Amino acid sequence: WRKIWMAQTLNIKENKLREFNFKILHRILPCKLLLNKWKILNTTGNIYNPVCELCNTVENYMHMFIHCKRLRGYWEEIFKRIFDRHIDIDIKSVLLSESS
Repeated sequence: WRKIWMAQTLNIKENKLREFNFKILHRILPCKLLLNKWKILNTTGNIYNPVCELCNTVENYMHMFIHCKRLRGYWEEIFKRIFDRHIDIDIKSVLLSESS
């Protein structure tokens, strides 16, 4: 955890990215599962449905960033542009910005 903390908070200069990473590491970044659990209302006044609209699976952090089949191509393209090669997306590559 120390390595993750150092890589994702202390070494980042951009405050918005630091805040985003802090929220992920502390499990307070709003995903649909948490919005539903917290009983947050959407724009139509209903409690959020915890299911991903793209693939009908419960939307949690792992699903949003790694497992969602519809978003996987997007993340693969981002990693390809950053690292200039294909990288298999897993939790290590997302959290630590490391290629496996």
